[in-house]
Amino acid sequence: MSSKARPNFPLLKRNRTASLQQRVLPPSNQRVPALEKEDWRDDIKPLIPGKYPGNVFKAFANHPDFFKNWMRWANHVVFKSELMQSHTRQRNLAIARTGYLKNCEYTFASYINIGAARDGKNAPSAFTAADVQAIQNGSQDSHWRSNANQSKSNDPNLDIAVLRVAEELHFDACVTEETWNMLLKSFNLKQCVDIVASCGHYTLNSYLLNSLGVQADTFKVEYTFPNFKQTAGSIVGMANGKRPTKPRIQPVDKVYTPLNINVLKTMRNHQDMNKRWSTFAQYVLSNKNNSVSRRLREIAILRTGWLCNSTYEWHQHIRMAKADCNMTMADFKAIEIGYTSPHWKDEERILLKATDELRFHCALNDEIWSEMNKYYSTKQIIDLIATVGQYTLVSYMLNSFGVQLEEDLNVTPRYDTFRPDLAM
Repeated sequence: MSSKARPNFPLLKRNRTASLQQRVLPPSNQRVPALEKEDWRDDIKPLIPGKYPGNVFKAFANHPDFFKNWMRWANHVVFKSELMQSHTRQRNLAIARTGYLKNCEYTFASYINIGAARDGKNAPSAFTAADVQAIQNGSQDSHWRSNANQSKSNDPNLDIAVLRVAEELHFDACVTEETWNMLLKSFNLKQCVDIVASCGHYTLNSYLLNSLGVQADTFKVEYTFPNFKQTAGSIVGMANGKRPTKPRIQPVDKVYTPLNINVLKTMRNHQDMNKRWSTFAQYVLSNKNNSVSRRLREIAILRTGWLCNSTYEWHQHIRMAKADCNMTMADFKAIEIGYTSPHWKDEERILLKATDELRFHCALNDEIWSEMNKYYSTKQIIDLIATVGQYTLVSYMLNSFGVQLEEDLNVTPRYDTFRPDLAM
């Protein structure tokens, strides 16, 4: 794609118009205590050096077991991904754009200021004031194709591609074929994995930060955004775009026991990332430290897969929900309908409503937050939001990497219908 070409991105145009009138604003005050480091549980204090941690850590310290497992995965995205070698600018662009679309001032402001300070203000890859404005406008802003950016950026076309990744994941939970091919001109496969994973991780973070009311840090910043909540953000609907019909990342030739499934074989292409991510993934899915029952987590996971149009996620978790918590076809049919189905108990209904709200608005409104507190503790609410965020990230990866259902029906039985609205 030439530097002059403008991508066709109708989803961005369509959703932006409605979003400014209907979107839910994150709360102006924090909903959980901001714990000073001296009040943290002893085993998490060494995770953050220094005496004055950022607001995100003060909030997450309310749930130490979550914090520990989340930190290892966060460290990969922030410090150890393949993007850190030569494409830090593009990582920062994608994450800042993700924060803007999610109306998460914490994510947006953090990565604008990280990008502006990268190797000093005058470094070639550091964000300029023009970059900051164009990030808010998105991949179609003329700045990215301007002579100024052509001379400033280490890879102007890649700037556009990673902004499109953030936008396409936000609106449709999948990177399009055109954008994927743009990435491959500059990225290797591990870097393609990392850019999708980075946007997914900061989607998870944004869900938590917005819903907990965590306010942006204000120390050592180059830019502030006093009207951010009123101008940022864009709601979405159920994802409905086309999905790859063959793998974009080939599964490795390895047999896994006891379950030989394609997601494990695909993620093995980036073993360093997979090891760090697996720590958090196992926390979300296992019964060891998670504060929420497996049934409730599977309800949230399956609804997330349905909303994100992730065929693979849906089918794998139908199998797991049947085997691990005796869920039935009546449960699955009610998940299709959502929180309005009479099938649900009150605590399940509000969980489904919260799952929809996170997908559509990236935050829990006051009414849902209040209802959640009737049935769940602070730790459980954090775990439930994290479950939705984690499996939104999983949907992003499964969809974008083209992970296909296993051919062996004994490994992955087929559900009778998945998203019948897409066949209309």
